[in-house]
Amino acid sequence: MKVSPIATGVVVATHVWPADSDIPVGVPALDLDWGGVIGDRHHGVTMASDTRQADVFPRGTQIRNHRQLSVVDVAELAEIAAALGIDELAPGTIADNICTSGIPGLTVLEPMTRLEFASGAVLMTGGRNAPCTIAGRMVQARYGSPAEKFPKAAFDRRGVTAWVERPGAIRPGDEVRVLPPTGMSGPRYAARMSKIRGYLSSLRENFTLTRKVHRWVGLEMLAIFIGVTALVAVPVSFFLNWLTGLLIGMPVGLLAMTYWFSRRAMNAAYSQIEGQAGAAVAVIQQMRGNWSVTPAVAVTKNSDIVSRVVGRPGVVLVGEGPAQRISHLLANERKKTARWLPEVPIYEIQVGTDAD
Repeated sequence: MKVSPIATGVVVATHVWPADSDIPVGVPALDLDWGGVIGDRHHGVTMASDTRQADVFPRGTQIRNHRQLSVVDVAELAEIAAALGIDELAPGTIADNICTSGIPGLTVLEPMTRLEFASGAVLMTGGRNAPCTIAGRMVQARYGSPAEKFPKAAFDRRGVTAWVERPGAIRPGDEVRVLPPTGMSGPRYAARMSKIRGYLSSLRENFTLTRKVHRWVGLEMLAIFIGVTALVAVPVSFFLNWLTGLLIGMPVGLLAMTYWFSRRAMNAAYSQIEGQAGAAVAVIQQMRGNWSVTPAVAVTKNSDIVSRVVGRPGVVLVGEGPAQRISHLLANERKKTARWLPEVPIYEIQVGTDAD
């Protein structure tokens, strides 16, 4: 295909789950036709709808079979195993037909993503494969982990369902190329998705760090969102209508919640570095404006530090350490700076909590 892949991996295992077998069976290759994996219990061009389609079709309605195959990745199997407290979760255990390696975030791939294999076979993904207790019982039978723990442990980790877009054979060792949905390809898409994933990862890390310091930050954010939304929506609803009130109140509530989280996150970050060498200059580097910060222009064996900040007002020397020791270090650095900049104002700031 002409579309550039957003990721490449390799097939590490292939399994078929025959209708007359209690467990999937490892095979040297999967033979695909338009119905899926030949010999697998999920083979068929159509399928009977179940509870997952209950909002659209009465149960038992014949619909297009979009669950012909199940695909997982070894990295996510390892995460499930860790969540269950077992040493490993072998390919094929949870009824996966294909296990890959090297496709990070397989489960959260966009629906309609294509998986292209060495033989030319192509699968179209249908989205997340929701964890169920059937797979949980299979894990319990093999590893002893309680079946009811599996759905939570495998949430957003169980891989994807897929159907055959082009028949062919799939073997362990084959390369698999991950192709984005049509209209979402090329370097721009890859760069955009990378940026989004980076932002979400950073947001998750910030929330985790903040929660270590402010345990109830999640509830605080929810309370602020509901409170501010109500504060704005109720008066607007009185004069107009409740829908307009919500449309105006919810963005304001979201803005207030975001602001609160940013303040909590900043406070948590400062709490983490408080008392550490270089903490003051780390805070200074976050200042707005045209400032040039040079950390640790002078350092002693006791971890006393002098950093230099240059801006329009002049030169600011920031000392971190006990007052008796840092005063001498600041004086020496002031003399050095004055030799090079005799006409520039020089200011000194001492930072520290030690009394000695």
